[in-house]
Amino acid sequence: MLSYRVFSILVIGIGLSSPWLVRDWLSSGTAGKLRIHSSTSSTEASRGEPTSDESSPDRDSSRSLSSIAHPDRRLIEGFFGESGVAPKAVIPETPRSRAITASATLKLEPELEKLGFRCGDSVVLRLFKEEGELEIWMQPDSESLYSLFKIVRLTASSGRLGPKTHEGDGQTPEGFYSILAKNLRPKTQHYLGLDLGYPNERDRQLNRTGSDLMLHAGKSAAGGYAISQDAMEELYTLCDAALRRASPEIPVQIYPFRLTDRRMDRTLTQGSAWLEEWTNLKEGYDFFENVRQPPRIDVVDGVYHFSIEQKKM
Repeated sequence: MLSYRVFSILVIGIGLSSPWLVRDWLSSGTAGKLRIHSSTSSTEASRGEPTSDESSPDRDSSRSLSSIAHPDRRLIEGFFGESGVAPKAVIPETPRSRAITASATLKLEPELEKLGFRCGDSVVLRLFKEEGELEIWMQPDSESLYSLFKIVRLTASSGRLGPKTHEGDGQTPEGFYSILAKNLRPKTQHYLGLDLGYPNERDRQLNRTGSDLMLHAGKSAAGGYAISQDAMEELYTLCDAALRRASPEIPVQIYPFRLTDRRMDRTLTQGSAWLEEWTNLKEGYDFFENVRQPPRIDVVDGVYHFSIEQKKM
């Protein structure tokens, strides 16, 4: 028994770095069990013996897991799920947040239905500092492109135009971020919140620091971005539903202003320390404007590179 435990610990260690090995091992155990059932039934059939579920003790023992897989298989499945794949991320929630999202869903449904959306559709957010606006884009199941659902006014934002570079600089991020399930903040002093995921890969490559940069409810930016309580209830509900149903993440695109050609020409004339960085952001801005899909984003030497995301079939 001790050797089996040691073996199981070894398998778990391998699985943490190579979970597909554990998956294949688990699958092979299941396949072996099925082969035993099949061969037993075929033999009984050829002999004209009954194949009902009322089995003899010997037949029951043939259905048990191998000595190595029992009970250690259950321990490993606790890490990786029955299929050997890591379980889906848990959505953080509280009784209060559940009540808020349930109420907001009822309010949103008629408005969403008129535009062909529903709670659970994929969401993309675009935020513009200078204009003080947050765009909510959604993608219905039946559509390949995202469409604008609503524009929400910011009630407050921190800092000036330009990216956040270090902890305590009073700035808010600009760039391409993601809200994951773990970034939902059902418990916060700002009623409800969405952590923007700063720093991202580009920020880390540029040694930019900071944490807990949020989009939240209220009239105080508190180092991030704020929208009204009613708007936050709706936005939080849409993000919560999308993460539960359709999306592994909510892409968030944060711009200093709408990066139109005319506005960029004015910036070029006026000059800015961030012109080169904003020119890089404009590539992502133009991508979404033209394609109506969030791009695949890679970062090389502190520069964003954009391409079409290949959908898994």
